Amino acid sequence: ADGSSRVGVNGLWQYKPNQWLFGRLEAGVNVLDELDFLFNRGANSPEGQAGDSLFLRLLYVGIETPNFILTGGKNWSSYYRVSGFTDRFQGTGASASGTYNAGTDGGPTGTGRADRVLQTRILFGRRLEKVGLKPFNLNIQVQHDEPIPKVPDANYGTTIGLSAMLATRKDLSVGFAYNHASIAESDLPSLQAYGIDGDAQAGILGVRWFSENWYLASIVARLKNHETTDEGNYFDGWGWEVYGHYNLHKQWWAVAGWNILEPDSDQTQAGEFNVKYGVIGIRYSFKEFQQMLYANVRLESSQLADGSRTNNVYTIGVRWDLP
Repeated sequence: ADGSSRVGVNGLWQYKPNQWLFGRLEAGVNVLDELDFLFNRGANSPEGQAGDSLFLRLLYVGIETPNFILTGGKNWSSYYRVSGFTDRFQGTGASASGTYNAGTDGGPTGTGRADRVLQTRILFGRRLEKVGLKPFNLNIQVQHDEPIPKVPDANYGTTIGLSAMLATRKDLSVGFAYNHASIAESDLPSLQAYGIDGDAQAGILGVRWFSENWYLASIVARLKNHETTDEGNYFDGWGWEVYGHYNLHKQWWAVAGWNILEPDSDQTQAGEFNVKYGVIGIRYSFKEFQQMLYANVRLESSQLADGSRTNNVYTIGVRWDLP
C-alpha cells in the first residue's frame, strides 16, 4: 500500500559554512491503477476520471547545522525513525508498528508521513565517539488540529511525538519513540461508538544489527486508540515486527520476517480481528537496494473482524530508483 511509484525534487543550499537550507517535494502515483483506468475506462469509478491515484507523499522545508535540524511541512515522523527499522520489505510490511495507522499514511496521527508538522532533531554527546558510539539523536515534533481517521467531523488537539536513538559507529542501533495525539474529553462520548476511549498513543522500542552482507531488526509497539480493524473500529493492542535480509551469493539476497498485531483480550469491538503473517522473498540487486527485481510470498494467518481468514499474497516487482 505504500510501495507505489513516486517522483520528486530535492534541494539543498549552503548559505554559510556548515549551515544549509533544504526542501523536498515528492508525489506518489499508483501506476497500475492508472493503466487499469486507460484499458477499462470508467469500470472502477463512477466518475470515470484518471488521476485519482496521484497523491502527495512529502512536502517540507528546513534548516540544518552540524548539531540541529528544524523542518516544517509533511515529513517522515519522529516515530518513523524507529519504526523504519523493520519497514524494509518491498510491497508489504509495516502492518504491526502503527506507522500507517487506520488505513492512512500516518499523516493525521503523526506516526508515518506526518501532516503539517514542525520537527526538530538535536545531536549531542560528541564525546560518545571516543567510546565507539555516534552522537545521541533526539527528535521532537508537534502537530495541531489534524482530523481523526475514519471519524467524521472530529479532530485531534495537539499531537506530540518524540524519539531517541543511540547507535554504535559500525553495526548496532537501539531506538525508542512515542507519539501522543490528544482528544478533548468533551468529544469522547461521541467517539465511543468508534472504539475510542482516550487519547491516541503509540510507543515503540526497536533494535537493528547489520553488516555489509546481512541485516536484522525487530520492533515491539504498544498502541492505544491508534489502529483500526477492517470495519473501522479502534482498539488497543500490541504489535511485533521482524525483518531480515542476507546476501546469498553476489547479487542474490534472501528476505524474511513477520508482522503480528493483536488486540487486547478486552477489546470486544475488535471482534476476531488480528494481523499475523510471515514474508519470505528473494531479490536480485543491480545496485544495492535502489535497483532490483524482487519476489515475495506473504503467508497469511490474519483474520478480519468477522473471523474471515485472509489469503496469501504473491508479489513480483521491480524497484528502479533513477539518479
